[in-house]
Amino acid sequence: MVCFFGENIENVSFTGNGKVIFNGGADDFYMDYDTWRAKENELKRPFGFLFRRCERILLQDLELYGSGFWMQQYLECRQLKINKVKIVNHANWNNDGLDINNCKDVIISDCIIYCSDDAICVKSTSNGLNENILITNCILRTHYNGFKIGTETMGGGVKNLVMSNCVISAPGYKNMHGSIVNGENDLGFAGIAVQCCDGATIENINISNIVIDSMRTPIFIRLEKRMRPCTPAILAAV
Repeated sequence: MVCFFGENIENVSFTGNGKVIFNGGADDFYMDYDTWRAKENELKRPFGFLFRRCERILLQDLELYGSGFWMQQYLECRQLKINKVKIVNHANWNNDGLDINNCKDVIISDCIIYCSDDAICVKSTSNGLNENILITNCILRTHYNGFKIGTETMGGGVKNLVMSNCVISAPGYKNMHGSIVNGENDLGFAGIAVQCCDGATIENINISNIVIDSMRTPIFIRLEKRMRPCTPAILAAV
């Protein structure tokens, strides 16, 4: 399920000023903990945006609130630009902010992302490669990972990624429904996570001028072979 979907299209723009409220915590989409852990009815929760094999996509000057699943996923897209977008995603389980999956020529700039799961995630769930990605001037506040590569790395991996001038911290919320707390244990998991778990190559990753606060692990690197067919994993020039 998805609210905004595109496949094999070009020259797509969503520009503001504008606000979209997805109501992803509604009873029709919400799961209790046991159902979520069992992965039952996972597909009934809608993405906010899902684009597959599209070119020249622009999101700019928008506010996006509360999707049922990941707020955005881009699969095998080219020339993607996301600029001055605010995302607040605490409505349901796995509330990622932005997922890049086998995309090329991507710019993510001047964004604010508050979410329960990964704020920005670059992954590979099929044959393909993430290449030439720039992330800059963003504020990422999350319960889990501020920026993550993986864990799915089943394709060609990630090559030529630059991240700079970003702030990563915990969101200051007790739970995904947004109850504000000031407890010292209200920490996120990792500021930056590089998790190559299904083979592939991760190379030429340059991360600089990052402020990380209130995260249990500032930098987390994981290299392993899960129970999936995969090529040997390589981390180089990270």
